[in-house]
Amino acid sequence: MKFAPVLGRARARACLGVLSGLGFALGAGALVRPELFARLTGQTLPAGNASLPWRLFAVRELSLAWALFDAARRNRPDAARTAAGWLAWSQAGDAALSVWLGVRDRMPRRLSILAGVSAVSTFALALACRSAYATPSTRG
Repeated sequence: MKFAPVLGRARARACLGVLSGLGFALGAGALVRPELFARLTGQTLPAGNASLPWRLFAVRELSLAWALFDAARRNRPDAARTAAGWLAWSQAGDAALSVWLGVRDRMPRRLSILAGVSAVSTFALALACRSAYATPSTRG
């Protein structure tokens, strides 16, 4: 039984590149303007850039984005499988966290649903990228 769509290596490499770009944008945004993310999630505004949770989120996003970018750039199966696996488990955690925050009324319900759906779809895409690099390439 397959839970993720089947991708070829070329498409998987392109997906890794796109996902890394999104990760760089999210990480840089959370690092530079954490108040926008806090306002979106309904939390109190942090004092400047000194908010530790947003800094940790930014570091996580930037490190994942770098791993994905490096894997797509080098086109090495082991690096791509590892980076896509990290992303998949990270997104699984994000989905669980958004559900928990929505149930506990710490985040607006619609935003919680949107974040959960986004995390689950990214999880499936990361698994598809990981499985594309799991088998040896038939092309030279």
